Amino acid sequence: SAAQATIRTGVGERLTAPLPDGSRVTLAPLSKIRVKFTSKVRAVRLDEGQAYFEARRASDRPFRVTAGDQIAESAGGRFQVTFGEGGSQILLEEGALQVATAEGAVAHKVAAGQVLSGPAAAPRLAAADLEGLTAWRGGRLVFDDEALSDVVAAFNRYSSDQLVLARPELGAIR
Repeated sequence: SAAQATIRTGVGERLTAPLPDGSRVTLAPLSKIRVKFTSKVRAVRLDEGQAYFEARRASDRPFRVTAGDQIAESAGGRFQVTFGEGGSQILLEEGALQVATAEGAVAHKVAAGQVLSGPAAAPRLAAADLEGLTAWRGGRLVFDDEALSDVVAAFNRYSSDQLVLARPELGAIR
């Protein structure tokens, strides 16, 4: 049936919510999605943040997630979409997924265990560290060779206790 909703999380808040077709979404802190399901398509727009989808299989009604200028589409499966300043990151854990630009440009096929990241004009497809990239769902953050400023920013999204770098130049430490 047709349904619309907006779901948003605050600082430090993770939320798992059922979707109208029995699928589920888990939102990371400071995330916002808009859901619009019709008889023909299951559509979600990720306006900001990160969302993990467990999409029920329905070959007659695609599950589409729009993040910026990219659209990820699947008949069903488990995948994660992140949207921020650097573009989107789309990680497939299980199922089949294709990603196209909003203008309908060439679609990229993403296989289980792969991640497509970067701006739509020049996305990069690579093997994914599934455990590290999805650890936030279990309350953990995993970093590998990240700038300290990025680590602090991520921590501050997940906690009401806020970290501050005493000197800006410390942010470049990896």
